[in-house]
Order: sequence, then structure tokens, then C-alpha cells
Amino acid sequence: AEWYGRVTRSTGRKTQDTLAELGRVSSEALQLLRTVRALNAEDLHRRLFQRQNDIINDTQRQRGVALGVFSAASNGLGVLLQMVTLL
Repeated sequence: AEWYGRVTRSTGRKTQDTLAELGRVSSEALQLLRTVRALNAEDLHRRLFQRQNDIINDTQRQRGVALGVFSAASNGLGVLLQMVTLL
């Protein structure tokens, strides 16, 4: 349970930080749309946005794997204890 708590906290923090950066990138691009277009920087902003999205997806995938491992371990342990109790 301690391991799962650490993973959940760290992935939660990383997700929040990355969402903040994603918001910053998109807000900047929208507020400065004329400048972005004038400097032909649309591809750059698209790549920055995609990179932040990829980080969020990877982080949430790690969190999902941790949840799966934790659930399997805790449910499996409960079943094992039930079996031992019945013996």
C-alpha cells in the first residue's frame, strides 16, 4: 500500500505540473495567435502541445499499471487468506 501511495502521489504531481504547462502553451498560442502565425511557429506550438499530451498519457498509463498491480496484489492476497482460513 505504501508503494501504491508513492506512485499515486508522484504521478498525480507530474500530471498536475504537465497540465499546467499544457495550459500555458495553449494559452500562449491562443493569445499570441497573430504572432505565432507571423513567425510561422504553428508547428513548434503543435509539437510543444503534443509533447505535453504525451507526457500526461504516459504518466496516467503508469498510474493505471500501478493501480492494476496493487488491485491484483490486494485481491489475490485476500483470496489466498480465505483459502488458508478454510484449510
